[in-house]
Order: sequence, then structure tokens, then C-alpha cells
Amino acid sequence: MSEQKNEEIMDQIINELDGFFNPGKAREDREVGLVLIVYPMTAAQGKVSIGTNSATEEQVANLMRNMLVHYDTMQAAKAEAEEATTQ
Repeated sequence: MSEQKNEEIMDQIINELDGFFNPGKAREDREVGLVLIVYPMTAAQGKVSIGTNSATEEQVANLMRNMLVHYDTMQAAKAEAEEATTQ
């Protein structure tokens, strides 16, 4: 599927989800932000497409940093729990 087609589909999905989370709200009045990430699974390196209902690049970058911290914390807790059960 082409990159342009992916972006068209992403826009449709984001608009639909935004309607559920922020029904009837103007852009500046939205309470829930949405980020959709699409990437090619078959390519070693491909373009990651990021779509959002209103977030700025800075907000998306901050969200991703927070996600990495959360992931790292979860992995550390999992490793600690596994270690505790093997002792």
C-alpha cells in the first residue's frame, strides 16, 4: 500500500476515533489526544507515519519519551519478578 494511501486511511481512523472521544468539540476544546503510528512490518527500515487529532510534534515526542520510560519500567519489574521466582 502506498504511503499516501496509508495517510488517507490514518486520517479517516483518527477522525472517527476523535468523534468518539471528543464528540462535537472544537479543536481547541478537545480533552483527549490521539496518536496513531503506522509502519511497514516487512521492511527492515521504513517510514513511520504518525497521525494525530491535535497534538504538536513536541507533544508527540513527549508522549513517546513517556512511553519509553513506562516500557523500561515494566521490563525492569518483569525481570525482577522473574528473578525472584527463580531464587
